[in-house]
Amino acid sequence: MDALGGSAGPWNFSDDSAAVGLITDGDDTEYRGLIQDFVDWSLRNNLRINANKTKELVVDLLRRNNVPPAPVNILGTDVDVVESYKYLGVHLNNNLDWTHNTDALVKKGNSRLFLLRRLKSFGVQGPLLGGLGGGGGKREVDG
Repeated sequence: MDALGGSAGPWNFSDDSAAVGLITDGDDTEYRGLIQDFVDWSLRNNLRINANKTKELVVDLLRRNNVPPAPVNILGTDVDVVESYKYLGVHLNNNLDWTHNTDALVKKGNSRLFLLRRLKSFGVQGPLLGGLGGGGGKREVDG
């Protein structure tokens, strides 16, 4: 038996999963039910959730200063509530403000431009330079 009470066998880990729930008038019953349903489904399908790496991002669209909800608990571990999170390469925050995401994209673009300029200064030319642009180069597909 393993720590989750099942037989020790092949387990997969949940990567890049997201659950989106709605808390209406301070009643988080539906939201917590959604989380519990996901945990139950994961256990039935041998999919482990690493609660220590799981994060909760709470967005209050009405911008009220309500008392934050109690932390979500997954398999005995409280989930950390964060103000911002990077999900599938997109930086999200609890204000739905895109400043951090835009800054990260500009920084990444400037880094690639710096690399291209350095390579060009060393005399690198042709398709090699175009292929380093991060997806902007010409691609050929065999049919």
